[in-house]
Amino acid sequence: MKFIFLSIFLIISNNIFSSQIDDIRKLYVQSSNSLENAVKLQELTNDLIFSDDTFNKHSEKIFKSPSISGYLASSFFLIAKNSKNIFLKFKNFEIGKFILEKLIYNFPNNLELIILRNNIQSNCPKVLNYDDSLAEDIFFIEKNIHLFDNLKMLTNVR
Repeated sequence: MKFIFLSIFLIISNNIFSSQIDDIRKLYVQSSNSLENAVKLQELTNDLIFSDDTFNKHSEKIFKSPSISGYLASSFFLIAKNSKNIFLKFKNFEIGKFILEKLIYNFPNNLELIILRNNIQSNCPKVLNYDDSLAEDIFFIEKNIHLFDNLKMLTNVR
């Protein structure tokens, strides 16, 4: 249900952000059940954020484009979801969580980041104990969805 909401959000809001973010959003939706697409998403977002530098989860470059960085963080979750290696799953999960939480801490009113976290937490296995912001995120989304004219019809996210 949450994934459907996010998918509709990503498709409808194409006039809000550049075509670059639109491509990233489409790839995000396609990455849900595809390790190959999740890796493509990670490469694309990593290239946009770090260009010639190597990835560094502590880099200040992550804050220059929070939405793109949010999708970079999401790519780690998606790689974790679609990987078979348990150690790779956990490592990617932890990196994604670190980046996403750091972004939301620095940009607490970024609706797209909140929607990404809500989608991830809604679909995350309970054993990982990453669901502490679900109710808070849904409240924030419902309260702020009006900020996007094209999303008025999606105010009921439950």
